[in-house]
Amino acid sequence: MLNQLDLLIISDLHAHSGDPRKSNAPSYYSTNSVYATPGTNPLVEIPALIRKAGLPVDWIVCPGDLSDKADASAQKIAWEHLESIRIEVGAKKLIGTTGNHDIDSRRALPDFDPKSALQQLNPDFPISLPCYVPNDRVYVDRFWSNNFVVIPFADFDCTLLILNSCAFHGYSSDVKVPPKEHLRGKIGPLTLAAIKTATANLQTRLNVLLVHHHLIKIPFLDDNDSLMVGSNILLDILKSTGKQWFVMHGHEHAPYLMYSDADFFAPVVLSAGSVAAKTWRVKGGHARNQIHHVSIPLSKIEPAGVRVFGRVTSWTWTFENGWKEATGDGGIPYKSGFGYRFDGADMRDRIVAKAQSASPGLLPWAEVLRDYPKLEYIVPPDRDALISLLEGQGIRFEFDTFGVPTRLEWRIV
Repeated sequence: MLNQLDLLIISDLHAHSGDPRKSNAPSYYSTNSVYATPGTNPLVEIPALIRKAGLPVDWIVCPGDLSDKADASAQKIAWEHLESIRIEVGAKKLIGTTGNHDIDSRRALPDFDPKSALQQLNPDFPISLPCYVPNDRVYVDRFWSNNFVVIPFADFDCTLLILNSCAFHGYSSDVKVPPKEHLRGKIGPLTLAAIKTATANLQTRLNVLLVHHHLIKIPFLDDNDSLMVGSNILLDILKSTGKQWFVMHGHEHAPYLMYSDADFFAPVVLSAGSVAAKTWRVKGGHARNQIHHVSIPLSKIEPAGVRVFGRVTSWTWTFENGWKEATGDGGIPYKSGFGYRFDGADMRDRIVAKAQSASPGLLPWAEVLRDYPKLEYIVPPDRDALISLLEGQGIRFEFDTFGVPTRLEWRIV
């Protein structure tokens, strides 16, 4: 049994064959080899980036939107490119799910079959993994027939739930008046009931959900009615398992790491953003193009799976400059985590007391982490709130270039 699961999350590629430098290009990821340079194509340097960081990878995970507007040719190239990255970084599995741009929901293709391009991808989409015998495609067929698939991984003591939130895209009884299903994610009552049955007796320590559409509203975004229909029921189902789930999604192109709510079993939710899409300004900054490495130490999760812990490393890509360690401006900071929820006022008072007794008055943040090591596993909004509480008590911080505290000082207020 392996004691750690490492994920590399690359979401919302929006691959196309045009010039990525043009203002109307949907993304910076062009399948035209002319633009296959580090400064114009964000996927080119990902393997080198991961090797330089010295981070292991078990799964490459794509939460959807391989291509833009169901461009089947670009979609095929994008999936094969992700497979080549998997091989280069030594990952065991490439795993994806359907995004709204992966399905021909607008009926643009002459031979209309909204999901056929995905079903012909190699390796198998959403995952190439035998169930009973080699190449049996059981998990693939379950995904397409049931709109989800539950996959056990004995080597990681983990259950993976891959959900198709675009299952209703592309279908209508009247081709002249198509429904607006392509504008939103949706999970129907039958699928919800089936997921509840399939997850009712989980015994695994780690439980992961991969989906394209977002289950909860990101605080600084207008969700434009694209919040997944049925997501509130799905969240209740996940919490009813008595385990804390780790959820990955794409779609919004805004990276964010949070909990779904204040409940004890509230899932950890990673909005992966987009690796390549042309993004927009959001409250407090500009949504960045990012990828994320998530390391989940199973040894820190009790066998019942009550609380999941993980560390997140994030990078930001900019046109012509390539990949850099993320600063947190418009995305997830370079180093963050999840799993530890604490009483803010109590933790504030403990750290203030430690700072007041520090000699010669400067307290390295590493000493705070030595006394409270679980602070490495707090989500960025909680870390920001804790810093704000401490500053209100006269604590002044020094930060490194990535916004991580390095040391603090108490001053009488």
